[in-house]
Amino acid sequence: MSRIKHRCLWLLLSCLVGTTSAAMAAQEVVIYIGTDEYPPQNLRAASAAGVSLGVYNLDAQHKLEARLTQNLPADQASAQRIVGERFAALSGDEVQAIFRPVALVAQWDIRKAPAFVFDDGATVIYGVTDVGQALNYWQTWHRRTRHSIERRP
Repeated sequence: MSRIKHRCLWLLLSCLVGTTSAAMAAQEVVIYIGTDEYPPQNLRAASAAGVSLGVYNLDAQHKLEARLTQNLPADQASAQRIVGERFAALSGDEVQAIFRPVALVAQWDIRKAPAFVFDDGATVIYGVTDVGQALNYWQTWHRRTRHSIERRP
């Protein structure tokens, strides 16, 4: 990838991270970072607990790349033009939904998926796909941590 493409991608990711952080500050949000292999389970647990759940799939970017590069001509100039046209036809919401997980993973230094992210990246639970189980782990940890802080002299 050329330097210009890298810079444009990082600029886009920086904008997405800023947008995401501002939106998250307005309400309590739990983020699930998954893949096609690890989709979230028990989504009803989030609404039952009064939690807003954002679900992101890291495989979405690879699917977009496959869609953008499908049936391209051998001529590089024509192929680049067609990919540019296809990318330009995407809605802003579609682009954000595809690249937001990449931005969040970089911002929060997520090491693997699946991962539930709480407190704007301060707490991460890895290896769990069940929403109810992740919320239970977080609530238990949060109570213990807060209780131990309150008991310190």
